Amino acid sequence: MRSTNTGACGLILLSLALCAGCNGKDEGEDRPPERVTTHLEPPPNSTVEQPEFNYEWADLERDDQGRVDAYEKARWITERFNAAKRLLALDVPARVQAGQILEQILKRDPAASTVRLMLAQLRFAEAAYWFQATDAWAFQIDWMAVKKTRVEDGEQGPTLSKEELEEAIKQALPYVEEGNKQIRRTASSSLTHFLRYRAARPDDEKIADYLWKLYFFLQRYQEAQEWLNYVLAEWERRDQPREDPLYKKYLDIAETISNYLAELELAKESGKTGGPLPWRDPALRAEQRLILSDDRR
Repeated sequence: MRSTNTGACGLILLSLALCAGCNGKDEGEDRPPERVTTHLEPPPNSTVEQPEFNYEWADLERDDQGRVDAYEKARWITERFNAAKRLLALDVPARVQAGQILEQILKRDPAASTVRLMLAQLRFAEAAYWFQATDAWAFQIDWMAVKKTRVEDGEQGPTLSKEELEEAIKQALPYVEEGNKQIRRTASSSLTHFLRYRAARPDDEKIADYLWKLYFFLQRYQEAQEWLNYVLAEWERRDQPREDPLYKKYLDIAETISNYLAELELAKESGKTGGPLPWRDPALRAEQRLILSDDRR
């Protein structure tokens, strides 16, 4: 993960996001997913004493026309930016407070690209967290629908009656719906900030890797495919070995998205409504399943 001056902090932000699909079923195995929390909890966050600042916006020197002195403004921004970095470097990041500080800076200086990048990374980590958590719940629903059993403490429970199965799925669906709501909120925010950052810093090619994932989270698969293909083209241009495990994974995901979009187009041409639901595809690993709760039947 490369950034302008926030590389180390970017790694801290990314650590907020759980490993995608770690609650899912490994390829070739037939076992229930690991137990997930009873409630869909938000990403880890600590609350600490609010940082004290030496420079307040209202106190900054201004010229005759009321414009803030550039040097004073830079000191105000730097002080808050450094405070946000410290909050995110805690063992349990104070992400809410850090996000508020970063948003405050951007309100005063929308052109602060380094600040915008950090906020985009923070919202991306939150979106990835919600995606993983929602994926775990969606997989449990699929597990119950197929196996007719409930997952209890990571083990397969007794067979459920039709009424019990319907009630179990009914109780689980709100978690998926809430998770998707949080995915849309955080991913949309992250995408907005990344696109604005990219407009100011088109030289930062690493942003493309964030973009395809964010479009994927938002179920905008055509755009996800375009940006993923861009990433793969860059890797090929740099002669990155295709034996690289991440390269292989990205190629598999690109093929999955391409096949899904092709099947949607065929369904559209034949007059069918809807289309194949990719998370139902048994060939997909957990991190490749797409969460489409609004279309779940």
